[in-house]
Amino acid sequence: KPRIKVEASSIRIAVKKRGVDEKIDILPIAKQLDHIANNIKSKNNILKYLF
Repeated sequence: KPRIKVEASSIRIAVKKRGVDEKIDILPIAKQLDHIANNIKSKNNILKYLF
């Protein structure tokens, strides 16, 4: 059973906002998704049907 895992130390995406390039760190978002996915998996095993 594959497990979602975030291993990168830093992930950044460039975003155009009002003509200005901004760097947004998406690592915290990725970690949050990892945490949510693991909670779902541990509670009711939904992920085994998705992955």
